[in-house]
Amino acid sequence: MSNADSSYGEQLEQQRASLSEVAKGKSLTLRQRWRWILAIASAVVLAIVLSYAVYNYFYPYFPENIIDDKPFNELTKAGIELKLEQSRSLFQLALLSVGALWGLLLTKKDEAGIVLADHPEICMFVCASFLLMLSLICHTFYLQKITNVYSLAGQLYEKEAPSIPDVFGPNINYLFVSQCWFLVSGVIVALLTFISAHKLKEK
Repeated sequence: MSNADSSYGEQLEQQRASLSEVAKGKSLTLRQRWRWILAIASAVVLAIVLSYAVYNYFYPYFPENIIDDKPFNELTKAGIELKLEQSRSLFQLALLSVGALWGLLLTKKDEAGIVLADHPEICMFVCASFLLMLSLICHTFYLQKITNVYSLAGQLYEKEAPSIPDVFGPNINYLFVSQCWFLVSGVIVALLTFISAHKLKEK
């Protein structure tokens, strides 16, 4: 009788272990699905923001968009300097974000990080890196545009009525706007990558 009870107890233990493994497998599958959802969302964000930036790039070339001149005075100069300072701050924030994101590749074995063989995380990592790098590039082009504007204004300077091409119009300001959008979307995707690596990764 005791042998029968023992056999029945072993069967129960095996069934419980089997159910536990099934439940665990379902949990891991659910995590993997969420990670793929985050990866797809990251790719969608990249596509949307990149499309918007491309539109802004070609927008100044529309026939109705002509660069107007603005009176060059202390107020205009202060506005330009403030805009440049904002762009520099965004540039520094993008650099910090890139460093934090790439730091996930340099984590120790016992720490959560990005694995090159992990497709969802690699997708999110590439999207975030691309967006942040585009933000850095937009800052560089924006500075170049402003430099060209000052150079042109110096060549055409009139003492009686000094003027400067409108740096606040869409023909030039699109670079600053694109820098902002690339940075915001890049940080969001980087956070999704961090969540996937630290919260949703299977252990």
